[in-house]
Amino acid sequence: MMTRIRHRGPHGTRQLNWEFGQGQAWLGHHRLSILDPSPANSQPMASPDGRFFLAFNGEIYNYRNLRNQLEQLGIRFLTQGDTEVLLHWLLRHGANGLTALDGMFAFVLVDLHTRSVLMGRDRFGIKPLFYAATPQAWLACSEIKGILASGLVARDLRPDQLDQYLRFRHAEKPDTLFRDVFELPEGCYLQLNGSTGESKVQPFAPPARQPETEPVSLDRVEKLLLASVEDQLQADVPVGLFLSGGVDSTLLLAMAKEVGNQPVPAFVMSLEGEPTTYGSDDWVFARKAAKQFGAELTEVVVRQEMLAELDRYVAALDQPIADGAGLLTFLLSEVAVKQVGAVLSGAGADEWFAGYHRHWAFERYLLHRPWLRLVQPLIKKIAGRLPDGPARPFRKEIRLLRKFSASLQTSPEATFHQFRSLAFDRIAPSQQWPGEAKSGLDSALWQDRHHYLISDVLAVSDQASMAHGLELRVPYLNVGLANELEAISGHELLRHGRKWVLRRLLEQRGGQIYTQRKKEGFGLPIGPWLRNQAGNTLIQSILQASHPLFAWISETEVRSMIRLHQSGQRDLGAELLALLILFRWYDQMMAE
Repeated sequence: MMTRIRHRGPHGTRQLNWEFGQGQAWLGHHRLSILDPSPANSQPMASPDGRFFLAFNGEIYNYRNLRNQLEQLGIRFLTQGDTEVLLHWLLRHGANGLTALDGMFAFVLVDLHTRSVLMGRDRFGIKPLFYAATPQAWLACSEIKGILASGLVARDLRPDQLDQYLRFRHAEKPDTLFRDVFELPEGCYLQLNGSTGESKVQPFAPPARQPETEPVSLDRVEKLLLASVEDQLQADVPVGLFLSGGVDSTLLLAMAKEVGNQPVPAFVMSLEGEPTTYGSDDWVFARKAAKQFGAELTEVVVRQEMLAELDRYVAALDQPIADGAGLLTFLLSEVAVKQVGAVLSGAGADEWFAGYHRHWAFERYLLHRPWLRLVQPLIKKIAGRLPDGPARPFRKEIRLLRKFSASLQTSPEATFHQFRSLAFDRIAPSQQWPGEAKSGLDSALWQDRHHYLISDVLAVSDQASMAHGLELRVPYLNVGLANELEAISGHELLRHGRKWVLRRLLEQRGGQIYTQRKKEGFGLPIGPWLRNQAGNTLIQSILQASHPLFAWISETEVRSMIRLHQSGQRDLGAELLALLILFRWYDQMMAE
């Protein structure tokens, strides 16, 4: 298990074991030194009396405040890091103290006297934690690959989770693609009785606040975000930033300049030379932002040859996630880790500030739902006849119209799920939708924040960066900021357009050039890449009639999608990438 996840901590390895009659306990940790690299901070870390041992992944950003509280109670510290603070905080408060933590974390605390375990995961699900129970053992790990490496858990796939993947790009937590492996949900802790094997999962994060009709306080949001950026720049190693040239990362760069004392190393993927109708010119604006806000910019040029790195990227994934941004993050992290130990990312901004096209489209749908249902057949007919293949005029607008018309359903919940779905002909259960206490738009934002953000964006961000031993930090995911935003309605967050709150804050810093351009996704020009000879060879590699996955996926449907894409009638690059990642992942995972 330790060998399989060694990449997560290149700065030290330690494991301990204890015997209890006929039973044993093992606890291991790979260290990634960000705060206080002294040997005294090695993990697993023991309590002064040797009863408790802690293995911890992540950062507690408010650890200095917690440390002050503990020192007032007479506790003396031997280190300057956050691990010792977390250990003493848990010894003092137990699971009840988890609500006071602001940071990203996954931890396991072993009590040798009671033979019990307490494990917890941060409120936002930034850091992963998986577990499994078998007749022989109870296991937990930061990656599913570590659990499978024990040899105690079968690699049995769940067909229903394959359906979820083909619809939503990822499996649905707390289940995984493996029948006997589970994900600890965000904002939860698990208590295990080591003697009986009984375990219980409970939430520690407070229930979400009900949105109100009050307007956004730009001053409060600005103050909270600045504090978050300042907290997450704390490190005893250089901290950089993934810069796209969009609103989210550019605002982080501007704020980092305000609260920092030196230029921030920034890293950007350049799509120079790629087809402009598919790619993004974010890199042009990233150059401008780096110059304006004093960043030291490192550019990595995107080339089609990067598709050859797909297998190496997929090898870093616990479960397949159909997100082209993951490959970019993987390649960018490989370059960044040579200069910095941690990077800031704009992940979470779209989900918490209503930044996606689907948020705006869903609000329009809710406002005009009655007559949209009447004209849907006509819109769908028109959109269906408009080609969205390569070099087509108004290609992006046609794709949005096609997606919008095809997504209209009888209920708001089903409609929003369709906005998020891939174009496979699958009937999979809809993901969890909160109760009637929230409006349709607020429920949609809740769903994105608790499903797409965690199982897609944060999952690929963690695995793609930690594959190279690089810590990725997300300042938009901050407890104080979340408490503020939960009380704001979705309609207010869209009152002046998508992500208007962040746009205003950036404009106050002279960033109008970045707020007035169209939103571009952080991804690759997969569509055209999969149409040429090299891409076609890659696609054809999955068309083996004997492949086990065709027991669950229609080979006829797959061939039809390939034909439509390569003929230029449709742009199904996202769907074909989903298939490539799934098949490559299956072949690698099952071969281990």
